Amino acid sequence: MSNVDEATQPDLIGYLKTALERPGVRYELLAEALRQAIQKGILTAGEFLLAERELSEKLGLSRVTIRRAFKPLLDDGQLVQKRGLGTYVPRNRPQSLEKSLKFLNGFSEDIRNRGMEPSSQLVFKGLVSPIPEVCEALGVAPHMRVSCFRRIRYADGSIMAYEHAYFPLEAIDADAVDEGDSLYAHLDARGFRPVKARQSIKATNCDKELGGYLGVEKGSAILDMERTSFDRSGKPVEFTHSYYRGDRYIYSTDVGDED
Repeated sequence: MSNVDEATQPDLIGYLKTALERPGVRYELLAEALRQAIQKGILTAGEFLLAERELSEKLGLSRVTIRRAFKPLLDDGQLVQKRGLGTYVPRNRPQSLEKSLKFLNGFSEDIRNRGMEPSSQLVFKGLVSPIPEVCEALGVAPHMRVSCFRRIRYADGSIMAYEHAYFPLEAIDADAVDEGDSLYAHLDARGFRPVKARQSIKATNCDKELGGYLGVEKGSAILDMERTSFDRSGKPVEFTHSYYRGDRYIYSTDVGDED
C-alpha cells in the first residue's frame, strides 16, 4: 500500500507527463525525469511516490515500464523501496558535488576536503606499454613502460567516477601501490607533486561496459575528462582519462577580472 493519496503530487505528475512527451525510450525518459524531479526539489527527501499502479494509470504506462524506470534510481540510492510502505526519496541520498577548475588536487584530497570519505575499487594496476595518447601526454616512447591504474572512485560509498591513470615509472611504481592509496600521496613522496595541469572536459553518453563501472544505464549522460599534470620543472607526471557521473559531478569556474 502506498503512503501517498492518489490526489497528491500534481506538480510531479505534470512534470513527468511533460518529460514523457519527448521522443525516446519511455522508461529512460521517466527515469531521467524522476532524477531531475529529485534534484529540483519537486520530490523532496522523505517523500513517498505514488504506488506503481497509480503511477501507471496517471502516466499511461505499464507497471513494467514504471519498474524499469525505478531500477537505476534504486541502484544508486536516489530512491528506496520498503515492502508494505512504498518507494521514497531517502534523507541521506547521494548528493552532486561541485568541483572548481581553479584548484589542482587529487580525487581523495578533494573528497576529504568536503568532509566525506573517499575510497576506490582497483580494477587493474600494472606496468603497461603506453598507447599513443599516453606517449604524447607523458613524453615517453612506445617501447617504455608506464604505471597504469584503473579505478572506480567513491565518496561516502557512492560511485562518482571511473578513471584510467598513467604515470612515468620514476613518478609512481605500480607495484608499490596498494588498493585505497592516494596516488597524489605517492607523487608527493617522490617529489613529483603536480602544480599545473592541462585538461579538457566533454559531455558524452556511456556504453554498456562503462555504465557497469559507473552504476548507470547504457546511454546515460557522463562527463569525459582528460588531464595531463606537470610538476614544478614542467615535466608531465600524470595523464588521467576519467569518466564522471553526470548526475553526481558538476564542474565550475570563475570568469571575469578579480579586484
